[in-house]
Amino acid sequence: MNDTTATPDLILHHGLFTTLDRSNPTASAVAVKDGKFVAVGRDEDVMPRAGSQTAIIDLNGRRVLPGLIDNHLHIIRGGLNFNMELRWDGLRSLADAMAMLKRQAAVTPPPQWVRVVGGFTAHQFDEQRLPTIEELNAAAPDTPVFLLHLQHPWPWSRQCMVEQAADCRSEILLGRPGLRLLGGLTSAASKASRRSIAANTVS
Repeated sequence: MNDTTATPDLILHHGLFTTLDRSNPTASAVAVKDGKFVAVGRDEDVMPRAGSQTAIIDLNGRRVLPGLIDNHLHIIRGGLNFNMELRWDGLRSLADAMAMLKRQAAVTPPPQWVRVVGGFTAHQFDEQRLPTIEELNAAAPDTPVFLLHLQHPWPWSRQCMVEQAADCRSEILLGRPGLRLLGGLTSAASKASRRSIAANTVS
């Protein structure tokens, strides 16, 4: 890790670093050259490496965290449901989102649901809100729709379907303190849930 010959482009010092190197688990300074670490250690060991063009940043005792990239796959779910999933990432208009939903519903075979998977937020839309039940019903009148919102893992909840099997327009606890359902079931989702409950009811 420590390159004694390279003059670093950047030195961060007087900080807190966790290195994950068992032989050198913590450090207070690092030196970087061409985007790579060339020195990791104590201030007194790293600072003498500075050259006339080295940018030096005093961290004033703060901890440094790397830019983390969570690169993972949902292979089984993706393989089974990819053609029935919809993503609204980056869309600027709810009208565009509803148009996408309408197209997806048209090619989703019954009794499957359209799944709008996570990655979107109300704040990305010009309207600054999420779609209403009425808008979802208009876009997909005969196809159940499931929205996976960033803050609500089950926004059209199984609890809502099992306990009421009808439009659930009030806030409903989802089994965890502080986590509530805002919204309700689309008409098609409500019908699908009633059919499921009827089929699995033992008299």
